[in-house]
Amino acid sequence: MLARVLTALLLALPAAGMAGEGAGGGADAILRDLGLAGPAEIVRVATSRQPDGSVAVMLQPNGQAKLVADPGVTVVPVDPAGMAVAEPAALVDHGQEYFALPPVVQVRPGKATALRVEYAYCVVDKQCLFGDVTVPVPPAPG
Repeated sequence: MLARVLTALLLALPAAGMAGEGAGGGADAILRDLGLAGPAEIVRVATSRQPDGSVAVMLQPNGQAKLVADPGVTVVPVDPAGMAVAEPAALVDHGQEYFALPPVVQVRPGKATALRVEYAYCVVDKQCLFGDVTVPVPPAPG
């Protein structure tokens, strides 16, 4: 039953996303209307500043959710307007369907104020969605 609902959801996303843009719509609203958690509740994103100045970005799926290994995870350093200001970093594993362990991506943020984290996740086998969350760049130590 849930697989059918998610399949219908996936087919409806392009039209619903266009209709809901600017009105707080999109995938999160559709998932909530169906009584399902949004991407931010299904996948937790944590960051930590490393001694070399880079930032480690870890994604932790909740419950039965799985993170898709291909297309993987991409982290884009962005400015306050959401424009890329440094090279993105990616972690992709073509050798497996899902990440066996929570993926960690190292990125050099440069002058970025935030990191846009893009990933794919599945709440049911083969019924996957894309997640996109923006998190602040953690401050440099000391």
